[in-house]
Amino acid sequence: MGIDITGIFSESFWWLSLAIVNISVIITQSLKAKFNIKGVWQEVTAWIISSVLCVGGWFLNLISLGEPTWLSLVSLCFITSIATCGWYDIPAIKKFVNMLFSLKPKA
Repeated sequence: MGIDITGIFSESFWWLSLAIVNISVIITQSLKAKFNIKGVWQEVTAWIISSVLCVGGWFLNLISLGEPTWLSLVSLCFITSIATCGWYDIPAIKKFVNMLFSLKPKA
C-alpha cells in the first residue's frame, strides 16, 4: 500500500513558495549583514527561516495544502529551503515536482 501523492500540491503552492523564498532571502540577508554570519551558518539560517515561515503560515491557516498534509508541508519546507539557499532555481524545482507527480502508488 503506497501513499497517494497526487493531491500534495494545492493551487496556491507555486505562488506561495515564491513568496516564502523571497521573504526568506530578505530576512536571511538582513540577519547576515547585522550579525556577520559566515560559512555554513548562512545556509543553516536560510533553512531555519524558510521552514519557520512555512510552518508558521500553515498554523495561521495562510497556506492551503493538499493531502496528506504532513507530506505537503515537508515538501514545501524542503523546496523553499533549497531555493532560499540558492541550490536550486525554479526550473529545477519544477522538475522535482513533476517527478513526484509521475510516481504511481503501489496497488
